[in-house]
Amino acid sequence: MEERQTIFAQITPPGVSAIAVVRISGSRTAEILNHICGIEKPEHHHIYIRKLIHDKQYIDRAVVSFFQAPDSYTGEDVAEISVHGGLASVNLLKQSLIALGLKQAEKGEFTKRGYLNNKMDLLQAESVLSIINARTKEMHALGLTINEGSLSENLIELKNFIMELKIHIDGSLDFPDDIEYDIKFVDEILSRISDKTHLIADNANKGVLMSNGLKVLLTGQSNCGKSTIFNKMIQEDRAIITDEPGTTRDILTEWINIEGLPVLLMDSAGIREAEHKAEKMGIKKAFDMYNDADIIIMIYDLSKGFTEKDKQIMNDISAYNYILIGNKRDLSDNENCPENTICISALKDNDMADIINRSIIEHIDMAFSSGKALVINEREADTVLQIKHIADSIDKKVILHEPEKLSEICSNMIDLIGNLFGHITDTDILNIIFDKFCIGK
Repeated sequence: MEERQTIFAQITPPGVSAIAVVRISGSRTAEILNHICGIEKPEHHHIYIRKLIHDKQYIDRAVVSFFQAPDSYTGEDVAEISVHGGLASVNLLKQSLIALGLKQAEKGEFTKRGYLNNKMDLLQAESVLSIINARTKEMHALGLTINEGSLSENLIELKNFIMELKIHIDGSLDFPDDIEYDIKFVDEILSRISDKTHLIADNANKGVLMSNGLKVLLTGQSNCGKSTIFNKMIQEDRAIITDEPGTTRDILTEWINIEGLPVLLMDSAGIREAEHKAEKMGIKKAFDMYNDADIIIMIYDLSKGFTEKDKQIMNDISAYNYILIGNKRDLSDNENCPENTICISALKDNDMADIINRSIIEHIDMAFSSGKALVINEREADTVLQIKHIADSIDKKVILHEPEKLSEICSNMIDLIGNLFGHITDTDILNIIFDKFCIGK
């Protein structure tokens, strides 16, 4: 194990609280505890109550726990020191640790050390971030499942199939007199590889969506009912509602949960010929958000019909992924709902939010049931889709007549699986991955 500088960081949120916890990790951990706590030989999994003293200054009375390498989160000696959550106590402790030569941990450095010390693979390390950032219980459950090794197990099984195929091919090439190249066996293994890659890859986009969330933008003319719909969907009076056009002038956002999918709902300024500078800026923001939204919900007033201005807005969003909603059905004389329009009354339909939520889920053609998604970020999804593309591209000609090429294809897929697990030699790539974490994790 490479010798690394001993690090520390506060692992509880900054600010005044009942307690604050500072974590230390590295080879000098026991030495530091002896210096500031008087614990000469800390025992693994033992908790101590000690006074913290440095340079004859009494810092605080603390609860200290110790985890001996390699049985710790990082694989190194680790201590967690709980002090009173006042700013002074924490700052005095941090200043003492710096004076003793410890380094403030960087973002994600504790988890990174756990990965580098083989306490977890890269997939499990990345799942820690998804657990912390989970906005729904389904995303939290997915992160825990991957952290426990579900994706790793599927990938190991896939790698074993590929290795089995490559061993057979290479053996038949190197020892043709002893090992016959068996087309039937090759087809059977390729079928298993295809099934496994599709199982993982087909749910890759779902996992990324669950991790990142879906961005849904409400747009339409002024006074079409966007803000009423926004308030009912988030179940809170966030948007100000009046009969005066142009009330909403900025993008209002709120996270909601639709069948386990985190959705960032965005209410934009009504589209019209604005007179005031602030409203013009709000309308420009609405147009700018078209490119950023995953789904645009265009709302129009059924009581006024589909006007020329509505047609212009529809033309603007036609190249995007959109849903068309006709509002104020209760005020409309026309009992028939126009084609491709979801007709509602934001004021009177108690199930309005459910209707729109179902439409959003149907529109992205995904059934969000627990336990299916295996992939949680773009790096993993991109790599899995590359593996699927390679597997799907193997044609009969290669199988029958080019075993050397098939062996090379197997090697490429094995390398990609290695990248997923973290067999990465480029330090910059690892730094980018762990820089997404917070300090203290």
